[in-house]
Amino acid sequence: MAATCTVAAVRAQSPAQKSSADGTHSRTIAAVRAPSAPAIDGDLSDAAWAQASRATGFTDTMGRRPADDQTEALICYDDEAIYVAFRCFDSAPSAIVARETVGDSQLSSDGGGSGEDVVDFMIDPFLSHKWDDVSRFRVNPIGTRSARIGGGRGAKAEWSGDWAAAAKRTAEGWTAEIRIPWPLLSYPQSREPVTMGVNFLRVQYRTHIASQWSDLGPLDYLERQGRWTDVRPPVRFKPSLSVLQYGIAGGGDGSTTLRTGLDARGALTPELTAVASINPDFATVEGAVESITFTRGERFVEERRPFFLEGNRYVTMNTLSAIGMPFHSMRIPAFDLGAKLYGKIGKSDTVGALAAVSFGERSDFVGRVRHDLSPVSNVSAMVQARTIDGADNTAALVMGEQRSGNWMLNLQGGFSGGPNSGGRMVQAAALYLARTSVLGLVGFSLDDRYLLPHGFIPFTGIKGGVAILQHWAEWRKGAWRNFSLEGEGGYQVHSDGRPFQRGFGLRGNLVSRSDYALNLNVSRWKFENEWDSTVSLGFGVRVSDRFNRAGCMISTGTLGGNRQTLIGPSVNVRILRKLDIGFSGAYQRLGSTSQQYVTTMSYEFSPTRSVGGRIVVTNGQTNGYLSYRNSGGKGLETYMILGDPNATTFRSQALLKLVQPW
Repeated sequence: MAATCTVAAVRAQSPAQKSSADGTHSRTIAAVRAPSAPAIDGDLSDAAWAQASRATGFTDTMGRRPADDQTEALICYDDEAIYVAFRCFDSAPSAIVARETVGDSQLSSDGGGSGEDVVDFMIDPFLSHKWDDVSRFRVNPIGTRSARIGGGRGAKAEWSGDWAAAAKRTAEGWTAEIRIPWPLLSYPQSREPVTMGVNFLRVQYRTHIASQWSDLGPLDYLERQGRWTDVRPPVRFKPSLSVLQYGIAGGGDGSTTLRTGLDARGALTPELTAVASINPDFATVEGAVESITFTRGERFVEERRPFFLEGNRYVTMNTLSAIGMPFHSMRIPAFDLGAKLYGKIGKSDTVGALAAVSFGERSDFVGRVRHDLSPVSNVSAMVQARTIDGADNTAALVMGEQRSGNWMLNLQGGFSGGPNSGGRMVQAAALYLARTSVLGLVGFSLDDRYLLPHGFIPFTGIKGGVAILQHWAEWRKGAWRNFSLEGEGGYQVHSDGRPFQRGFGLRGNLVSRSDYALNLNVSRWKFENEWDSTVSLGFGVRVSDRFNRAGCMISTGTLGGNRQTLIGPSVNVRILRKLDIGFSGAYQRLGSTSQQYVTTMSYEFSPTRSVGGRIVVTNGQTNGYLSYRNSGGKGLETYMILGDPNATTFRSQALLKLVQPW
């Protein structure tokens, strides 16, 4: 039971830029108003850029020295938007890599990392030094945009924001421009100048070097981000409302489908956002495939439903935990009516609340508040409630976190009430944070009647401790590029003192300069009176290219008292620059034989139009579907689906879905 840690040649002078004592972090850059809005076309000859503040002197974070190929970032603003530009100097411009053509793929929850040359602009409007409040905007050398808005945001353009970006290849490297409208961001209301957190980052794929203007360090300490001083954000604010109405028509298997619903999003203030959903459509959202691999507890399934992703980072309590997740929205099924409120109340306070009702059946509520005591300390609380016949349940949690120097202390407590509930939980964690290593001890106790209605807690009625280790390294020369090591060991007993589990796990990953990877996983745990002992070996080719890579994992040992063998191949291929095909499989012998094979396909006609599908074969049962989408831009969206994305076996049905913004 492992604990989980929710742990980028300068051409011009820059008189507006200042730096910290060592010149690499906590740097400052002055706000400059643009004389006119620059055209977002990748060409940096506009007058605005000549007067913009310049950020220079990028640091190779892992190499702890100036980046070999330097970057220059520029920033200015007006009452409409923030404007950012990058000049990326490259000593081998012909080796610049740009692959991604679909917007928001890079920074989505299941995105494959950079995998190409990119630049990032990060902004923390409240200077809270909390990742929940940070918005991030990424561009590659062909102008493909990806964004992660502070708090979380849906994919529809009317909601994710009409920000613009463009890029251009040059003889010296490449350039990029970004325009971010103020209404896209949550920002402090003030008639006085404010200071915002900013940073500029670059990933160079050829060297796999990530460089930053204000170096956060390998552990990404946000208090080391840059300061954008004397910013005067727009004083006038007009509350806005965006409505998306959908309609679905279709049928199959002797039935007819005809339904409608709507989603609404309102910006109440620059800091607070409200979202509502009536009869939302979750049936056409492709869910994550549940694995067939052996597990002692409940299997975790990733959330992909848009309503729950909107503002999710303000509702979720992200923290170190040895017992599970305090909130997992997959616990809430489809509903008739749902609503959310999330955002900031002043600089130091964050709120998030979610309510969902299925009329005559159940209701669910989750609320969370966080108060920041300093950039490195905070306290937060969460309340959960579920009303359902015979299973009403409420729970409350509190958490405090403090970091001082290399040490971090985290304390948590909670209780639950209702039928078959009424237990408590306490946890204390101490971490030592070195530059490229983390060492930690976590102790906890939770009653067998401790029940979180919306939490992911695989086991209750246990107490004990876990020790964790993380270490990573990068090398700039030689055959090997990077290495990572993770380990944990623990001893836990049942509440009555009977042994529950004890043992250790160790995982290592080594990546070569030529993009091969080796993985080794050794695990030995005793669950009550049964030993689980496995050794896994993995191998990967072109591991940093998510469009063209392959790998295989082989595991052997003993699980649940039975001999186990698991083989898991995976392949991703891009054909004709437009067609992406992926395959992953799992063949497991554990008493009996289990098999699962997943094949995916996507052909991109344009960044907003594509066809795709998935075939899942699990233990002889086959399901598949084919879809067409015209989405991701403004205006009417169209989806056509043959089959059911989330059925166990193939369903003969056809659906047409239209989404119209109002």
